[in-house]
Amino acid sequence: MNISKALSFTSMILLSGSAMASVTIDLPEAVNVLVANGGKANISSDGFFSSQKKLQLEDGLQQIVFRYEPFFQEGKDNIGIESDVTVAVFNAADAELTLQVPQYRSSREAREHISGMQWSLTNQDGQKIPVTQDKLLKDGIQFGRNYYTEMSVYNQSDKVASVPEYAPQSGLSAKTIPARSLRTSSQTKASATTAETMLHYWYEQADAKTRSRFKQFINQQ
Repeated sequence: MNISKALSFTSMILLSGSAMASVTIDLPEAVNVLVANGGKANISSDGFFSSQKKLQLEDGLQQIVFRYEPFFQEGKDNIGIESDVTVAVFNAADAELTLQVPQYRSSREAREHISGMQWSLTNQDGQKIPVTQDKLLKDGIQFGRNYYTEMSVYNQSDKVASVPEYAPQSGLSAKTIPARSLRTSSQTKASATTAETMLHYWYEQADAKTRSRFKQFINQQ
């Protein structure tokens, strides 16, 4: 390969890297990202046996939903402790970040402190970046939660970490609708969309008999 071709090839690589600038977050093995920017989290790893995980995001306003799930080997038992589900909102572009969570020495210590855990996002210089956070709480049994639907409802509320752009509008993904149109839509349309989303949400939570009664009610209208 001559010098001109080598320079051209190098330029293509640099331009390609610049065009694909994005945000990556190094994740601890025990952190489970449930939703990222209203959709499925794009997680990569260094290999099947690697504990290193990276969350890939596009540049801009970010909203991630995650849970910390540390495990402890105590005698013959493998004990898992779960944190509450955290909603985090922050701005980032062309950045490599690390999600930092506390390290507990035992399951007892985790149970005592995990509900109020102090976590952070740091950049390559070790500096914390500003984050707005909240908890995604649900009363009653936690099994079988639909986090996409829960976040759809959450993002159409006025809660501290809600992002309207990541709530589906009229069945469409927010990414297919200009942010300006989302912000300027009438209150009536927003209320109708919220009601529809909540109907879907509660229908999914209902048992078979309740769903059947609901269908009968709809058919009689």
